[in-house]
Amino acid sequence: MEKTIKKDLSCAKCKPARKLNGKAFIFDVVRSTLITAVIALAVGLALALVVRFSEVGEGVTTPIAQVGRIFAILIGAVVGIKEKERGALKGGTVGILHAVITLIVTVSAGSKVEGLSLLTDSAASLCAGLISGIISVNIKRK
Repeated sequence: MEKTIKKDLSCAKCKPARKLNGKAFIFDVVRSTLITAVIALAVGLALALVVRFSEVGEGVTTPIAQVGRIFAILIGAVVGIKEKERGALKGGTVGILHAVITLIVTVSAGSKVEGLSLLTDSAASLCAGLISGIISVNIKRK
């Protein structure tokens, strides 16, 4: 005698998976990326002014620039992401887009891009984006 077990999928606690709203996703990512770019530009200009008018070495400027980039991604994701779903995906996308935009600007300015710095910048941007996206969908807003 075999017993068959049927799963009851019509329970009150089971929620169907929500579809990803494409427009909201794109607007959240674009808004966050633009905010991130503006903040990163402001941090970069401030760092350039400090380097210009002081005796700061390159060993100090690189970590400060990296922290500024991570800060820009955090603020951009928290302010720019409005829909409270798929935060890691949105944040990761913002981080990767920020890394790509930074690479394009760096190459178009005539600077050399080394493989290790490209890898660390991309990894830091991705991680910062993932964490920022998760934080942004989980904070309560008024």
